[in-house]
Amino acid sequence: MAIKTGVKLSEWKMAVNKATSDAKAIKKLKLDTLNKTSLAPFELIHTLATDINQSISTYKIQLNHDGQKMIAVGENKKEDDHKGALGFKK
Repeated sequence: MAIKTGVKLSEWKMAVNKATSDAKAIKKLKLDTLNKTSLAPFELIHTLATDINQSISTYKIQLNHDGQKMIAVGENKKEDDHKGALGFKK
């Protein structure tokens, strides 16, 4: 019994795109009200929230980049499978 291997590129792209688009649901923290005070505890919270927002931005950029690489991996796998199949037909 032969076992088929490979990738359904459309399904692969759909899964990768879903994963990267789900990151859009992550919202940055709102800092509007924290900018209006100079009390030390609130300044610390503002600093932490700013750092968190920067991390969220960095995460989204990295996830988008990784998603593009994962789609390229799927395309390469499909091409390799095609080339391998041609070898069996000879």
